[in-house]
Amino acid sequence: ILAIELNTPFKKERLKLKACVIESGEVATNLIYDTRVRFVNLEGEERETLTKIINVFLKSFQERK
Repeated sequence: ILAIELNTPFKKERLKLKACVIESGEVATNLIYDTRVRFVNLEGEERETLTKIINVFLKSFQERK
């Protein structure tokens, strides 16, 4: 289980989440890792804020194409 804290433009305080690691792999030796997680125990407000963050990233990704 990972404890994840994110600064977001949607809240003054950090968004605190818990996630279970599904898969992790080293991209650059001892520097960068690709990690897939499954968030656990997301409450309503946490879920809404995380959804907003994901949507911002998706929109940004789609605009680059």
